[in-house]
Amino acid sequence: MAINSVLNQTHKIDEIIISNDCSTDNTKIILDKLALIHPQLNVIHHPQNLGIKSNINFSLKKCTGDFIIRLDSDDVLLPTYTEKLVNELLKYPTAGYAHASVQEIDENNKETKLRILSRKNTFINGDDALKLSVHGYQVAANIIMFRRSALEAVGYVNATKNFAEDFYLSASLSSAGFGNVYLNEILSCYRVWSDQGKLRQKRKLDEIIGLIDVYEKVIEPGFNNRNWSLNKINKARA
Repeated sequence: MAINSVLNQTHKIDEIIISNDCSTDNTKIILDKLALIHPQLNVIHHPQNLGIKSNINFSLKKCTGDFIIRLDSDDVLLPTYTEKLVNELLKYPTAGYAHASVQEIDENNKETKLRILSRKNTFINGDDALKLSVHGYQVAANIIMFRRSALEAVGYVNATKNFAEDFYLSASLSSAGFGNVYLNEILSCYRVWSDQGKLRQKRKLDEIIGLIDVYEKVIEPGFNNRNWSLNKINKARA
C-alpha cells in the first residue's frame, strides 16, 4: 500500500528509495519484482540490520531530489499529498519541512481517529518552532516532506539514540533557523498496530533516554545560542 500510494500521486515522483533493513520474510522477493515494473524504484537490501535511526539516515541521504518524503512501510499517502506540500515549500523558502493532518488507521485499514494540530499559522519560523519544541514533537505523525538543502545543513539525523530520532531532527532544523509548514488537511494515513506483545511499554525507557538527548544536545544549546532563558526547558524536562 505504501509504495502504491506514492506511485499514485498527482505530482510526479522522480525516485523512490526503499531501504530494506534486513527483513526476514518475503519482502525482498516482492520488492525486487516491483523494481522490475517501476523504474523509479531504487531498492537497497541490507545484509545486516542498521536499526531505526541509521536506516532513516541512510534512506534520506540516498535521495537526490529537492524535496524528500519520509514514509514508513505501513503508512499511506493520499493522492494530493506531494502536490500540496511541494507548493507550500515553494511558497515558504525558509521552511525546512512540511507536514499535514493525518488519518489514523489500524492493522485492518479501519479508520480510527484524526490527528490534527491545534495550530493557527500555516508557516512558523525557526525561532517559534524551537520554542514549541520544548513541549514535544510538533507533528501529527511522522510522515513529513523535507527540503533536502535543510537536511544537508544540519547533517541529516545526528541523533545517537534509536528513539526520538524524528524529534531530534525537527528540533535540529528549528535550532538551525528553519521554519516549517503545516496544512490542516488530511493528506495521509498513519498506521497504529495493536500492542499485543506490550512492545511500547518495554521500550518506554529507551524513548525517555532519546528525549533527554533531544533536550540536552539540541533544544538547550539552541536556547543558549539565542541567549534565551532556560526556565521553560527546565519545567518541561521536570
